[in-house]
Amino acid sequence: MNTRHYTVRNGNATIILVVIACLVVALGYYAYASMKSAFTQDKLASFQFREVENGLFKHTVIESGVIESSQNIDIVCNVRSRAGGVQIIWVIEEGTQVQKGDKLVELDTTTLEDSLQQQQLIMNRANSTKISAAAAVRRAEIARQEYLEGTFKQNEQIIESNILIAKQNLSTALDKAAFSERLAAKGFVTQQQLQADRFAVKRANLDMSLKENELRTLREITKQKMLVGFDADIETAKASMQAEEKNYIEEEKQLAEIKEQIENCMVYAPDDGQVVYANQQSSRGGSEFIVEAGATVRERQSIIKLPDPEQMQVKAKVNEGRIAFIRKGQRVAVTVGALEGQVLQGVVSKVNKYPEASSWFNSEVKEFATYIKILNPPEAIRTGLTAEVEMLVNTMANQTMIPVQTLHEDQGQAFCLIKRTYDPKNPLHSQELGGKHGDIDAEFSVEVVPVEYAASNNKFLAITSGLKAGDMVVMNPRSEEDILNRLVINYRARKAMDEFDTNKNGALSQDEVHTMNGRLGFEGITSFNHVDKNSDGKIDVDELGNLIEQTQEPLEIKIEKEIPIEEDAEEEDEDPLAEFKEQAETMVGRMWPRIDANGDGKLDAEEISSSRDPASMKKADTDNDGEISKEEFITSMAKRMKANAESGGGGSGGSGGFGGGGRQ
Repeated sequence: MNTRHYTVRNGNATIILVVIACLVVALGYYAYASMKSAFTQDKLASFQFREVENGLFKHTVIESGVIESSQNIDIVCNVRSRAGGVQIIWVIEEGTQVQKGDKLVELDTTTLEDSLQQQQLIMNRANSTKISAAAAVRRAEIARQEYLEGTFKQNEQIIESNILIAKQNLSTALDKAAFSERLAAKGFVTQQQLQADRFAVKRANLDMSLKENELRTLREITKQKMLVGFDADIETAKASMQAEEKNYIEEEKQLAEIKEQIENCMVYAPDDGQVVYANQQSSRGGSEFIVEAGATVRERQSIIKLPDPEQMQVKAKVNEGRIAFIRKGQRVAVTVGALEGQVLQGVVSKVNKYPEASSWFNSEVKEFATYIKILNPPEAIRTGLTAEVEMLVNTMANQTMIPVQTLHEDQGQAFCLIKRTYDPKNPLHSQELGGKHGDIDAEFSVEVVPVEYAASNNKFLAITSGLKAGDMVVMNPRSEEDILNRLVINYRARKAMDEFDTNKNGALSQDEVHTMNGRLGFEGITSFNHVDKNSDGKIDVDELGNLIEQTQEPLEIKIEKEIPIEEDAEEEDEDPLAEFKEQAETMVGRMWPRIDANGDGKLDAEEISSSRDPASMKKADTDNDGEISKEEFITSMAKRMKANAESGGGGSGGSGGFGGGGRQ
């Protein structure tokens, strides 16, 4: 019985172990398959493709800016304060729609009211002093009048009376002396008596002369002396009075100013509008000013702005690399995020000639303020909102375009990765380069191609050479950075090999390396044996690629060939550039609106010097007049395309060397 149960339990355990083992194997296989599938999917998903298309390309400059009004009523603080500012007690809420006369701000008046009381006391003292000074003038004038009409006349009359007495005494003395003379002649008066009477006449005459002289002195000298003194006292009193009056006026004016300052603490709306706070922040990391109760505001500092809602604009700062494309009157699409992405129409109204002040952490980047007037602004728009402005430079019809993220720029060269059908015989599709990707029967590889473009609108590039419609371009070329770098290095190695491999055997000899070093202008390969890893006496593409990878030197030179013009052509109708001019006209037509900044139909010295390669541009000036016409530019472009075709570079000369392919 026990044996049977033991056998059954033993058999069940074996079955369970087998089942568990099968489950483990199944789960392991499933996990392996899942991991393999996931790995394969990740590899597939690492490349994202987009078909190259032809279409209408809009060359635009996109910047961000802030909405403001071109016509603002600036509400400023008109209160002076020796303490460095006055405190805001109350301020109306931002965004409030106010009417003319509504209270906007209330400022602290405590300090001003204390100053008012002190100034009132000073005014009272100044008034008292002024009154005293006026009384002093009046006293001085009365004293003069008192002298002329009182003291002087009294003294004059006394002297005149004394003169009359003196005259009477003189007359009496004369009569007595004459009588004595008659009596003395008859012997009735002694000589002593006669002499005494004669002396009395002299004394009376002298006394009268003294009195007359005293009267003359009084009238001619004493009177003038006294008047000069009185007049001086009057003028002194008047000067003191005038000084006190001026002091009183100044104190009164200061009192009125304090009262006006107290009135200015109550700020009212001068017109209808919507309240916008004039918050400020220092561009150099200083303290910011936020309009709120308790904040301190200085005299003449803006507190509130009342913008005109009918005159709205966007102030955008355009980088110096793109400012040449912006001009007054340019059409602009304004996108306001706060208005649910509503797109408004605008026009460039002003472009500053001088850059904005740079911040301390970004002093080398120059930006120019550009003002865009918003046409028919909606009621919901307000100042301070952020907006994106897209300024249209020009349009290009039937233009080859690719997204900007597909471009890879390295050492001044532009590349794209494109999809190619996998070819095991193609060395570019080897595992070391493009590799094999995709599912069975849909295997593909990627190749790198150099491209040139005429313009950018931050979303797409206008391609002039390297790609054509229908090509599948990799959207994320840097997702497989190792593959990208290997392909770029291999491309540069092949280009250098094509250029310097004179016998076209796919490798460089020591003589060819010497020639290459001379044409590059430096010792590109200083040690032949060091680069020749397999010691076969020549340098192949892989070895040259290793050198490029180590030195980061493209080993590339620009070859410019002049196309001689045959003056003795037998047939005038035969133009050696005819097959290239049509393509050159198309390319020039696309880039001309951009490089001809002033739109005068020719390139002046300033426009030539601002191009990417002024030296090459100047060669297009065949008549040596310092300017390049459109016809000269087309002819020069056709010459370069023809030279490029003859050197094996293909028929498209692109825009290289003329400044038309720079990224904007």
